[in-house]
Amino acid sequence: MVAKSTTVAIVIPELKKRIIKVPILGMSDLIVDRFTWEKQQEILDKQTGAPSQPKKPKDPIADVVNALYFIDDAIDREPIIAKMKKDGVKPRDEISKYFKKIDIGFPAIGFKKCIVNACRIIGDKKNLPMTLVRNIIHVFGDAGPVVKVSYKKLWFRQDNVRLQGTTADIRHRPCLEGWSATLTVQLNLTLLPLEQAYNLINHAGSGDGVGNWRPEKNGVNGLFELKKK
Repeated sequence: MVAKSTTVAIVIPELKKRIIKVPILGMSDLIVDRFTWEKQQEILDKQTGAPSQPKKPKDPIADVVNALYFIDDAIDREPIIAKMKKDGVKPRDEISKYFKKIDIGFPAIGFKKCIVNACRIIGDKKNLPMTLVRNIIHVFGDAGPVVKVSYKKLWFRQDNVRLQGTTADIRHRPCLEGWSATLTVQLNLTLLPLEQAYNLINHAGSGDGVGNWRPEKNGVNGLFELKKK
C-alpha cells in the first residue's frame, strides 16, 4: 500500500519591526577600555609568529586617552596626551577639561550583549532564550558602532588587577561619572512586545551593566536604568 502524502501548512507571522529611542541613566560609574589597534597587533604578532618587539614602558596618560571611544575616531589623540603630560596630570585627577570639545562614546554591541545576558537574570530559558533575544533586538551606534555618552565628570582611574587570576598588574583607564545615553534599538515586535522589551532593558542595566568591572565581572560599575520621563 502506498502511503498518502500529507501537506503541512507553515504559517509565518507578519514581521513587525520598530526602532525606538531608549534614554538611559547611569547608576554607577562607567569604566571604559577601548581595544586599541596596538593591542590587536600584539595579539596578531604572537599568533603569526612575528618577531616580538621589546615591551614598552607603561604610559599611564596615553593608556587613559587611548582607552576612550571618540565619536569622531579620526581625532588625533597625541596633542591631548602631550597637554596632559605637560600639566602633570596623575591618577585620580579629574580630566574632563581635556575632552570638552570631543564627543565620547561606548560600543553599541556592549549594550546589546548586556541586554542578551539579562535573559539569564529573567531565568526563563523556554520562553526567553538568549538565542532568540540575540536575533530580535539590535542596538545601533550614533556614529558607526559607537553610542554617544554624556557625562558630568571624567576621571583618570588607576586599578590593581589580576591577569587570568594570577599575575598582578596596574591598569589606567578613564571613568565616566554621572553618565547617560540614548540607545537606538530595533525590535521585532512579532516575537517580543514593546513593554517586555523595555522591561528586559531595565533588567539588563540593573543586573548586568556595561564596561569594565561590571556585575557580570564581579564588579559594581556600568549599571544603568531607563530614564524616567
